[in-house]
Amino acid sequence: GEYDDSVGTSSLSRQLITLMNNRSAMYEKANMPELALEDCSSILELEPNHTKARTRKLRILEALQRWYEALVEICAVQLLFMQANRTNIRMGLPTPPPPVPQSKMEQVLTHVVPEQVQK
Repeated sequence: GEYDDSVGTSSLSRQLITLMNNRSAMYEKANMPELALEDCSSILELEPNHTKARTRKLRILEALQRWYEALVEICAVQLLFMQANRTNIRMGLPTPPPPVPQSKMEQVLTHVVPEQVQK
């Protein structure tokens, strides 16, 4: 029936995401960044909150010095973190450290800002 099909699709979707995530890790290790980025983007289309794919994508974009795209990923990672920890942040309760340190944000920004000034 309809219910069984949707459960099967969701299970297949999770398996596909896992396989693509593993493949993107292998592509990254094999120094095939464009293929790794393709898999990360495919994963994020299916599951926008997938932190491993987002973090890998950020790391690869930085290595390729694609600073503007890296900044977009930093914003996405930080936003997901803030959404997940919204209540604790509002109440001033302890929260884990943000996934992207301020130093990394500043480093990427120093590359993005001059690029924007030149345009």
